[in-house]
Amino acid sequence: MALAAITTVVSAIFVAGGPAIAPASAEAPLAVANPSFESALVGGAIPGWTQPYGTFSLSSDASAGATSVELVDTNATAAAGLLSAPIAVTPSHNYRMVVDSRRIDTIGNAYMRYFDANNTLISSSVVQLSGSVGVWSTTTLAFRPPAGTVSASVLLYIGAAQVGSIRFDNVRILDDGRVANSGFETPLSAGAIPGWSVAYGSISDFQTSGAQKLTGGASLRMLDGSSSAASGLISDSVAVAAGDRLRVNAGVYRISGAPAMYVRFYNASGAQLANQSVGYSTVQNSWDSLAIDVVAPASAVSLRVLLYSASTSVTEAFFDDVSVSSQLTEETSAGVPLSTVNSAISLVTTTSGGDQVAYVASYGSPARISQIDAVTGELLQISPLPGSGGAWGLAVGPDDSVYIGGLSSGQLYRWVPGSGNAVQLGAPVAGETYINALSVDPATGVVYGGTFPNGHLFAYDPAIDATGSFASAVTDYGQPISGATYVRSVEVAGSKVFAGTATNAGLAVLDIPTQSVSPVSLPSALTGSAFAYGLTAAGGYLFVRAETPGKAAAMKLDTGAWTVLGDSLGLFASPANDDGDVYLLGGDNSTLLVFDTATATTTTVALPDGVMTMRKPAWIEITGDADYPGQTLTWLNTIGQLHHFSPDTGELRVLETEVPQEPATIHGASATPDGDVLLSKYVSGGVSSYDPVTASVTNYASKVGQVEGWVHAGSTTWMSSYTKASVWEFDRAAANTGSNPAKLFDLESEDQDRPMAFTGLADGRLAVGTVPVYGALGGTIAVFDPSATPAAPTVYPAPTADHSVVALTSRSESGSEYLYGGTSIDGGLGSVPTGVSGTVFKLDPADGSVVWSVAPVSGERAFPGVTIGSNGNLWAIGTGTLVELDPSTGATLRTRQLAPVSTAITWIGSSISSDGAGKLFVHAGKRLFAVNESDLGVYTVATGVDVVAMDFLNDRAWLARNTALSWVDISAL
Repeated sequence: MALAAITTVVSAIFVAGGPAIAPASAEAPLAVANPSFESALVGGAIPGWTQPYGTFSLSSDASAGATSVELVDTNATAAAGLLSAPIAVTPSHNYRMVVDSRRIDTIGNAYMRYFDANNTLISSSVVQLSGSVGVWSTTTLAFRPPAGTVSASVLLYIGAAQVGSIRFDNVRILDDGRVANSGFETPLSAGAIPGWSVAYGSISDFQTSGAQKLTGGASLRMLDGSSSAASGLISDSVAVAAGDRLRVNAGVYRISGAPAMYVRFYNASGAQLANQSVGYSTVQNSWDSLAIDVVAPASAVSLRVLLYSASTSVTEAFFDDVSVSSQLTEETSAGVPLSTVNSAISLVTTTSGGDQVAYVASYGSPARISQIDAVTGELLQISPLPGSGGAWGLAVGPDDSVYIGGLSSGQLYRWVPGSGNAVQLGAPVAGETYINALSVDPATGVVYGGTFPNGHLFAYDPAIDATGSFASAVTDYGQPISGATYVRSVEVAGSKVFAGTATNAGLAVLDIPTQSVSPVSLPSALTGSAFAYGLTAAGGYLFVRAETPGKAAAMKLDTGAWTVLGDSLGLFASPANDDGDVYLLGGDNSTLLVFDTATATTTTVALPDGVMTMRKPAWIEITGDADYPGQTLTWLNTIGQLHHFSPDTGELRVLETEVPQEPATIHGASATPDGDVLLSKYVSGGVSSYDPVTASVTNYASKVGQVEGWVHAGSTTWMSSYTKASVWEFDRAAANTGSNPAKLFDLESEDQDRPMAFTGLADGRLAVGTVPVYGALGGTIAVFDPSATPAAPTVYPAPTADHSVVALTSRSESGSEYLYGGTSIDGGLGSVPTGVSGTVFKLDPADGSVVWSVAPVSGERAFPGVTIGSNGNLWAIGTGTLVELDPSTGATLRTRQLAPVSTAITWIGSSISSDGAGKLFVHAGKRLFAVNESDLGVYTVATGVDVVAMDFLNDRAWLARNTALSWVDISAL
């Protein structure tokens, strides 16, 4: 397979083309020919300069580089001067000419001369050179070219009345854009900051400072020390026309308070119009980009930018690079394309009245608990769970009360179906945010549960709560396993309560009569796993599933003897049926393990089709259906589908239920070669296709987990998904069946879980980079041939010890293939990093040898995106820093801060690609940027973005924000 046929996507995809992008900052340098006079003389002349009068010589005394020019005037009645080659300028922009000079023994000036299209001089601006005699000094001339100007030239000058010499060096023209003194490089003068006026407070609230600066040598420091008076600095007017689509941007470094930026419009009389827009900086102790997109209202002729701290806010902040530019792109909504039942936990049961029902706890705003008919899937009752966005813990008491453990809020709920909505009982353990598991003692009705992030076991006695208080009804047993962050599963078995912990799998038991807690040794096949999960008491045994890797075992409750059942996807085992058999999902999604509790032996049963997962199952009776005689194994998966399986006939059916769907968060997106956009849902995963022509959605492949990476070739898409670092092959042109998509392999045996990086090689092989399981450090790179049967991967350890591999790209060099990538210091959840900074590397996929590995930015904990630029260099994006590296050595060539550097755990959130024509498309800090490789000029395409997928055949950038999908026309870039 040729490389040209492969499109790679990891969290986002990019490839493209386009033109004008805003400068790298609001103070972009214009090209001045031979600005430091380093070029050798040609025919006695200085390249890039002409000499209308006087004499000159080159000097080795320089402020920059190795050479300066010395202008000499020996005639008291004639001037001396050097004139630069013409420089293209825009009349509406504000500029600064900056020059270094050393006055040897006279005074001098620097001019800007403005020329029209016929090269006729229009006018000039002038500034006298600063500094003492004999000292290198810097002089700045702020200017705005007059109307009709198409070019300008710098004139270095000694007047006719003067005699002597001056050395000049490092001439530069900086474009401040449409905002005067946009970077505050021109300092306070005569009690004012040029280009700006005090609108609130006093000038003492503001100063130009070099303590923090985004670009250049200075920024504006705002120090509002009053909690009762506002501070505000407003720009000079910027000309606009009604209907102009504009982007106003500023760099903000917030130390404290609430720095804000307002955009105000004015009419021809100078009166402020009602329309104004505001943006606030929320990032602390890091440079952030504050962008506001506005449309100039009717009758607007100008705008002004107000940098502001409210009267109630005590603020210290820095502002830099304030700019006003035309919006080059426009965004169009595609609506909310995905919906799903997103359920982490469900159970099937028979009520005390004999009704066969299932309970489904689903994510939402708020979360909900639904009761459905376990035979038909019909919705019977539903209740919101206020204050919680989801649930993991779910159990039913002997009185049919349903108990639910909330996420984020750490709240325990009770729902009595038929009596109204669920009741929020309270938080059993202070400081715990998740209730991960619940189980009820059928003899007493006492509820036992487990928590995160400190891994507590607790009990709640509703009888005590009925006569006393919630607090008095709770017993906190603390950590049943010291150091555990999760109690992930809880199960009552007679007078015992078992607790499965993580992130290093452990098992503990609470003896109810004595209230003592003690550890239980797991069998060796389960030790070293991340979770002890899916605890189920059935047929005199306690069933445990370890994750990851996923293996199941059963402990005889009266002897403590263990039997290892084998690989299992879980999550829970069934009760024992009338034959004494316990069923649970096997090592793949089309096999059931059957454990005979009488003989302690395990057999397998093949399912006719693959299934996703098995939450808490049970046995029900389906009357009048010949396909399901006797007991039917019944369960739900994470998207609320109801499953019936008959051990007698081998029949399996999957029913869509009436559990209400919620808009689904878009976790991954990828534009295919045929123009559709593939989408994957957060948590519940699966693959859906959005057709932009018909605005229709087709749901495929629900058995595929949360997709992390995509690679396309023709009608074939390969996907890497969480969990188990699974890799799938999907023929988009064929029917979606049990074998399409087909799972090629997973890396569970390598203790890998999240395949965040995915790329293609020119020879048709694919490579996947991974994050390990919960609690573990150290990812891998797996290289495989998808056309081979089986597609067995060759697995190499991460190039940096204890790091995860979160970005990959490839390139052919002199007939050999190489992988380039980025790492994260973070491993699986619950792990503690040993490193400080993520690395970028080059690796030989033939043997896994590392050519080089570097940490280009100290403190950048991850580099989730890498690409080869059109200039042949390697580019990497951290959480906020763009880096250009030499692909041969890994040496850093240039860096550019695009977004604040994150200190949070990082595997994704940034990506990068080159269009092959000098432009980079970078997703970082929830923004999409287009960046010029040449000067690192930046245009912010969109903000607040979670997921990006680029379709350059149709000039579209697809953007996902939570559940919403939209697209931006990028043809103007």
